[in-house]
Amino acid sequence: MFPPAGSERKLKPSGLLVTAIGFLVTRVMVLEALVFGGLPSEIAVVRLLPLVVGFGVIVLGMSLTVSTFDREYVDTVARWTVLGTVGMVVVVVVSLLEPATGGKDFVSRVATDVVVANAVLGGAAGGAVIGLRSAANRRQRRLLSRQADRGVLLTRLLRHEVLNSITAIDGHATLLSEAPDERSHRAIRDAVDRIERTVDDVGVLLRPEDGRHQWLTSVELAAALRRTAEAADDGNDGPAVEIDPPGEEVTVRADEHLEPVFANLFGRAVDRTRATVCVETVLGDTEVDVEIHSEQSWLNDDERTALTESLPEFDTPSVGYELPVGRLLVAQYGGRIETSNGGRTVVVTLPLTAPERTDESGQSGVTPADIRRISIAALVAGTAMGAVVSQFGTGLPIIGALYGVDSAAVGWITHLFHSVVFGVVFAAVLDHHDIYERVVSTVTIAALGAGYGVFLWLVAAGIVMSLWLNVVGVPTPLPNLTVTGLLGHVLWGAILGGGYALRPPKVGGQGEQDEKRPYWEV
Repeated sequence: MFPPAGSERKLKPSGLLVTAIGFLVTRVMVLEALVFGGLPSEIAVVRLLPLVVGFGVIVLGMSLTVSTFDREYVDTVARWTVLGTVGMVVVVVVSLLEPATGGKDFVSRVATDVVVANAVLGGAAGGAVIGLRSAANRRQRRLLSRQADRGVLLTRLLRHEVLNSITAIDGHATLLSEAPDERSHRAIRDAVDRIERTVDDVGVLLRPEDGRHQWLTSVELAAALRRTAEAADDGNDGPAVEIDPPGEEVTVRADEHLEPVFANLFGRAVDRTRATVCVETVLGDTEVDVEIHSEQSWLNDDERTALTESLPEFDTPSVGYELPVGRLLVAQYGGRIETSNGGRTVVVTLPLTAPERTDESGQSGVTPADIRRISIAALVAGTAMGAVVSQFGTGLPIIGALYGVDSAAVGWITHLFHSVVFGVVFAAVLDHHDIYERVVSTVTIAALGAGYGVFLWLVAAGIVMSLWLNVVGVPTPLPNLTVTGLLGHVLWGAILGGGYALRPPKVGGQGEQDEKRPYWEV
């Protein structure tokens, strides 16, 4: 199964920043405007829309925090959210600093509060939307650039390697028809080997970049580096490559082609410098850097471009095909290659995979599809729970009181918002511990959801909510545990777990379906 990389299993702090901005703007400005404006009015429904938007920004931030998106993607969304919020705050402040033409009556004051709150919220929400589009466009541009390089590389491979090999085979076959010759046999064998290697490279280049990458696995980095260094040292008097390996437990997301990538780099460095090449590994939280260094420069400008950016415009013999193929492979792994010191140092960055024995690498990553599914399940579960509480309990206005608005409409909106938030947390916990992969029964997942509901009834509703209500001036017993609340939370959890368990199995997982799927779909 496709192994999650450490960068995808870590919490993304920038997502928490989006969450904080959404909460502050919604709680401090939007809800205060609703309270001051007097919610029961003919425009109350219109003024509830910003509340929904504000809660949407909060959910977006939480989803990005636990998502499988890389940090650069989430950072882009966060930067645009901050820019949109700050920019709109500046516009509002400048507008309010204009000389007043007269005293403000009650209506104008209410209108100003509502407009200011909606303007700042619009800046935050608009910035988040632009950030999502910007991050997606950046990823798409990189994908298109790699696809263009693959097309050019395929053309060059087929034109040179295959056609040249076929020409050699044809010529030596003619010689063999006239008289046996060991050199012709060897030349034909070499040409066939080149064609086989080219076909292998073509298969690598034709892998679909759909984000699934089921062919990848966890590779022990230290062992791969040692084997590659031993092959480079073969035939030399002393060690040509000196390695400072990482620990044996360090694994990276890659495949069987990782060693050829390092073999090409080690071989070039040794052949060009005729000196010992030093390889050092630097372990980070979610990535590992493999630094290949020599005291002399062993890459020219075209080779550095092919290794880090794109293919040279013209076919350059010194570049060959191994460097661009290596760059595309490392990109498929989720890593990158950089050069420094004028071609003396090459740094290959690879994503760490989460060790299966422990979860020390961080929190799990929830895919966008799973976030959509858990959100829908949470909305359905929240609606069912809200109906039970409204029918047999005190109703939902008490939830709106948490935010200072004792209203049924606000209570329903905040209740559904809480439902989605706790639903996302539920999905993150399941993926973090790989529970869904080990438990495939819908009934079992629904039972886990019901247990999660009981936990929320005890802690969130019984203690946290009671403390919160007392802080905002609503006297509430502590703990506040009611039978109706218990039934509502159990119903909510069962529907949440059952709905989430109805998602289709993860594509690329182990099983009969994957074995029957054709290669180009895997």
